[in-house]
Amino acid sequence: MTKSILVLLVSNLLLICTLNSQVISTFPHIENFETSGEELTADFPNGWIIDRLSTPSQFNLGWVIIENQANSGIKSAFIPGIPSTSNNDWIISPPIAVKANYSYKFSFWYRKGALAAPNFFFHLGNQPSQVGMDKTPMWSDTNVETTEYKEVIVDYTTNVNDTIYLGFHALTVNPAVSNLLLDDISIEEMASTSLASDLSSHISLEIYPNPASSILNISANSSLDYFEIFNIHGDIILSGKIDSGDVSIDVSHLNNGTYIMRTYSEKRLNGIKKFLLMK
Repeated sequence: MTKSILVLLVSNLLLICTLNSQVISTFPHIENFETSGEELTADFPNGWIIDRLSTPSQFNLGWVIIENQANSGIKSAFIPGIPSTSNNDWIISPPIAVKANYSYKFSFWYRKGALAAPNFFFHLGNQPSQVGMDKTPMWSDTNVETTEYKEVIVDYTTNVNDTIYLGFHALTVNPAVSNLLLDDISIEEMASTSLASDLSSHISLEIYPNPASSILNISANSSLDYFEIFNIHGDIILSGKIDSGDVSIDVSHLNNGTYIMRTYSEKRLNGIKKFLLMK
């Protein structure tokens, strides 16, 4: 009876999390965990679910929030390694609404934080749980050795309107201590597949310096009409006209953080770039 009640409570909790979470349908969308709870809690942003397979009970630490080890900002997601045992846990995103025949780009930053090398996997799925994830990962690093943050970019195209979830699966090793950090998860809607093909074959776009501190330069091999800069919530916070393929933009008044720039010509999207502002 007790086990049945517990399963029911957990199922209801996952259902409530899913129902209360907002569907991600505005892009770019960036999750950098800055709105999460205090350090060493599992209080993740609304809609993000932690699915624990084998969290060490004596410490009860699976995926948590940690401070002062972020790729940008202050906070990041962190899964600790415990001597003589291992963690085997998932972070799963809120639902993401994707459109038929559109191209999407998923990116994130990760690194190890201790001596031994953990295993890390990125999956897509149709349900907010580890059993709802595709069995074959979209990307994996089965021997995470990098101690500096490293970016992963995964392209995805679907031929139907769909709702998907991102799953980040970490397996820390035992008996040596290993742990893992994850930050700056980005979801970008690139374009329809026909336009994405046009982008790749006709324009070369560069922005520099990256990270920027005050001035951001745009350089392209074709004419541009205007630009838009989005914050991590998908809001347009800066836009302007471009008279040629090269322009310098004053971004010194913006807050530190991650931004997305889109460029257009003839009212069509022709370039997307992500940059970091650090003053």
